[in-house]
Amino acid sequence: MNGVEWERLGCFHKEDIGGAVVSFGGYIPFELVIFDTTSLDHSAVEKFAIEVKENLPYMGNRILILIRNSEIPASLNGLERTCAICCKDDVCKSLNSKPPELWPGILHYMWLKGISGRSDWKVHINLDVWEKDRLTDQWKNIESNISKFLPGISLTALHKKREHDKSNESNGNNPDLQDHSIVFDRHAVFWYSMESSLKDLSFKGHYEEWGINSPLYLSLFNPPESVVAQIDLVVGLLETSFFKILVVDERIGEKALDSTSANMERFKMLANMGVFIVTHVGDTPVGKDISEQAFSLTIHNNTLSLMRNGKEYKQFHFLVIHQGVIENEEVRAFLEKGLGLDKNCSPEDLVRKISHYVPFVVIDSGRGIPANMPQNAKFLTFSALQDMILRKNPAKYQLIQILLRLTRRKR
Repeated sequence: MNGVEWERLGCFHKEDIGGAVVSFGGYIPFELVIFDTTSLDHSAVEKFAIEVKENLPYMGNRILILIRNSEIPASLNGLERTCAICCKDDVCKSLNSKPPELWPGILHYMWLKGISGRSDWKVHINLDVWEKDRLTDQWKNIESNISKFLPGISLTALHKKREHDKSNESNGNNPDLQDHSIVFDRHAVFWYSMESSLKDLSFKGHYEEWGINSPLYLSLFNPPESVVAQIDLVVGLLETSFFKILVVDERIGEKALDSTSANMERFKMLANMGVFIVTHVGDTPVGKDISEQAFSLTIHNNTLSLMRNGKEYKQFHFLVIHQGVIENEEVRAFLEKGLGLDKNCSPEDLVRKISHYVPFVVIDSGRGIPANMPQNAKFLTFSALQDMILRKNPAKYQLIQILLRLTRRKR
């Protein structure tokens, strides 16, 4: 099979969906779902596409579909929003000559490149330690391994050469913060030079402060020694930076304007991490105790987007919305009208239409899975959402890992 023995991926389960062999690869079930369609004819691919679309709610969100060549079959159109579709030969070339134990991580990276459409990533991890510190040497080793096994990732671990003050320049090792740069900044060393672009939300990359209270502290300050774990960590950081999340929940919205330790509203700190707290849907506040607007969800020119002070924000991947907000009559009427749906349409029709703009729709609730929850959405407990977003140092890395693994059972 093109020199790659797929059974060596350590898959937990195999079955047949729409005629294509599906492998649940990785170390956790549903970590990565791989469909090989290269042996299917045209009609079989059409059947496969129908069955996969019907089964999307019951699988994890990391799905890799292998096809014969780089031209995506017309029958798979629409699936590229929720699945990575890649040429099998290209995938095999990436695995050939690599140690088999690295294959799950490399496939994970191939999936991310496919779903994101990105082939280059600039990651800056500020360690805030002296040049000769053991942490610097550990990250130099990781830089070398990532460069060797995951082409396209420019990973730079930054150290300080002399004491820094409130000037990024005195750090002696400035990152080249271009558009879409990914910055994990220990002790907010680079905050002072980036403050204006972070506060007005004009920085187009990912900025996240980390320190001893950060959920990422153990991973970044005590990085793994094995190459397998290093790849898992770095690909996880890329996922954290790439996926943009909309949160529409009145209990979260009420905390949006709280001030953080950086003298910045919570919603701005989270927005720079790719998590956007929605306080209004159209002109309707999502909660009765919300007066000021952080972000307003709007539908304009056939696009679902956010507005703030006349500026528009687009292209989101997850919508996490409270069941109670969906049931709000004003919110429901705004969405139905803006999306061109019939009044009082089914919850499934509403989710299906929303997913044309935001691929992954997740319902949250604090009282368990609602009886009337849409069948084509997934579920997240409010306590998990609250714990990861409203803490002093938000845990987006952990939230993304949970969202990408969500599944639901068939009734």
